[in-house]
Amino acid sequence: MANHNANFHINRDDVKLVADYIFFPQELMTQYAEANRNMSFTYVDYRLSKSTIVADGVNPNKIIQNIGGSGRVVNKVMYMLSLNRGAADNPERTLFNVYTSRGGDVDRTNGNVPSRNMGVLSHNLRYNDEYLYPIDITNRSRLFSNLAQSHGSNPFISKDEYSGEQDLISAELVFGRSLSPLASTHFTYVEDRLNRNQRVNSRGIEIYRTFDSLPAGTYTLRVYLELVKMAVLKDGILTSTFA
Repeated sequence: MANHNANFHINRDDVKLVADYIFFPQELMTQYAEANRNMSFTYVDYRLSKSTIVADGVNPNKIIQNIGGSGRVVNKVMYMLSLNRGAADNPERTLFNVYTSRGGDVDRTNGNVPSRNMGVLSHNLRYNDEYLYPIDITNRSRLFSNLAQSHGSNPFISKDEYSGEQDLISAELVFGRSLSPLASTHFTYVEDRLNRNQRVNSRGIEIYRTFDSLPAGTYTLRVYLELVKMAVLKDGILTSTFA
C-alpha cells in the first residue's frame, strides 16, 4: 500500500492458539515403546553467525570471514545482508521484519537502463583448504540458480526483487493495490550446498564476499549453517549429538 507505516489493526491480546490433539490408547503406546526401545535418526539443525558491516556508499566492502563449522558435517550455507533500521522505523511493519537481504544499487544515470551498471556481489566459500567454486561467482543468475538448487525449490520473487534488473516493480495498481519499489534488490539471498560430503576441518568455513554499490549505512550479515545431528531414543530418554 502507499502508506508503508500504517498501523496493523490487530489486538495481540485477542490472539488465540487452536490445537488439535490426538490421543492413542495406553496399551498401544506401551506396545510401541517395547518394540522400539532403541531408535536413532539424523536431522538438521542451524547455527547463526552474525557480523556488522558499515558501508560508506562509495567503496566496495571486501570481507573474508570465518563462519565456524569446524569439526561438523555442514550441508548448506545461507546468508543475508540486512540494513539496520532506526528506532523510528519499526521493522515489525515491514514484510519480512529485519530479515531482508540487501543487494547493490543499480546505476541508472546513463538513461533509465537497469542493466547499465549492476552492483557487483562476488561470492565464494573455502573449507578443508579448497574453494567451493574454482572462480568467484559474480553472475546474479548463477547465484539465483544456486539458491534454488540448494533450497530445493524456486523462490517466488522477481528478477527486480533479487538483483534490481528490469524494473518489474512499479507504483502501478495491481488488484487495487500499488506495489512497492522499495522491494527492489531486497531479496538477494545467497545459499550454497557443500557438495563434498566431508567433515569440516579445524579451520572452519571461510566466506569470501564483495558487496559493491552498497548504499551507505550499517548492516547486519546473518550466515546460517545447516549442521547434521543425530538423535538417539533409548528407554524413553532422548539424546542428541552432532554427527
